[in-house]
Amino acid sequence: AIVADHAKIKSLAFKTEQRKVDRTEVEFDSERLNKIIGTELTEKEQKNYLNSLYFMTDDKVEVPSHRSDVDQLNDLAEEITRMIGYDNIAPKALALPVKAKKIEANFEELCRDYLVNNGFFEVVNFPFNDNQDDSAISVDNPLDKQRSKMRVCITKSIKENVVFNQNRQKDSIKLFEFSDIYTKDGNEKKLAVIVSGRTNKNFKEFNAQLDYSYLKGLIKTIFSELLGKELNFELDQSQNYDLYEKVYCNEDHIGRIGKLSKEFVGSKTKTPVFSFEIATNNLRLPTKKQSRISDYPASYRDLSFSLDNHQNLEKLATLIRKYKESSELMVDSFVFDLFESKKQNLLKVGYRFKFQALENNITDEETEAVMNALIKESLQIDGINIEGL
Repeated sequence: AIVADHAKIKSLAFKTEQRKVDRTEVEFDSERLNKIIGTELTEKEQKNYLNSLYFMTDDKVEVPSHRSDVDQLNDLAEEITRMIGYDNIAPKALALPVKAKKIEANFEELCRDYLVNNGFFEVVNFPFNDNQDDSAISVDNPLDKQRSKMRVCITKSIKENVVFNQNRQKDSIKLFEFSDIYTKDGNEKKLAVIVSGRTNKNFKEFNAQLDYSYLKGLIKTIFSELLGKELNFELDQSQNYDLYEKVYCNEDHIGRIGKLSKEFVGSKTKTPVFSFEIATNNLRLPTKKQSRISDYPASYRDLSFSLDNHQNLEKLATLIRKYKESSELMVDSFVFDLFESKKQNLLKVGYRFKFQALENNITDEETEAVMNALIKESLQIDGINIEGL
């Protein structure tokens, strides 16, 4: 009566319809379920767990109508896992196939580290310039006329870095660049190193200048320590160089080294600039070798050589290296003393030789036989004398 007094609705009826809902079915796979869960349950045990949750099991699993969230095998695995209890499943170490990456050192990486450790800075330049070399590749749509060709060498680019730093009062410049050089004949990897100014900013090297001997010693040390190879140099002449030498490794011409001309550098300062540029495509690190250590005592001999010039120093080093490589008893040789007097035009170098055998004690007669042969051959070089003989 109260509703009738306050509302217009006089009667209300409800009508319901029950539509048939298709049950979701999931393919049953006992083996895959065990892999997902990490257990070794039998098929019967798996189905018992599912049946207890009102899943109808046969070849396929029929999902209850109120479980619309279950539609794949992973969902069934989760239901079984909850019934077992996560803490009741024994943990297993995750076994993933691991492919170990083989890291091999290469010349470029080791050389870069060596140069950086010796105070050099790496630079990266545009691969374009305005060179007029016939082998240069022309660019169809250059940024400007100064970048209309692919560069055929790094030296022209890296000397611009030197000029930039010299014009800003940098008094110790040591730069290098690795780059691929593309020409009409192909491409090759190159390394360019350039130096100018003071050797370093410390009390020992402040007054020493970066010069040709420094740069030549640097490239020889790189090849000796990293590659175990010796370089040969051939004096020549070339445009843009006041001093120029070709660089050879294993009789292959690999590059050049020299003092750049002031006209080519184009700097406001008068500080000389030295550079070398070499091809590195065929430079491979030597295979590591293991050598047996002798249990027998070693014998040492010292010789003091007097030389007229630095060229004889290289000849003597080559001769001693030949004896070291050919003799089974001479296992090491090195310079332990060096004295130079420019006033007297005198150069003295002291070498120490180590003799040792793997299978027995060496005798004085064996040692002296090698030393006498070395002394005889070294004295045949003009301008070399041995102190005390």
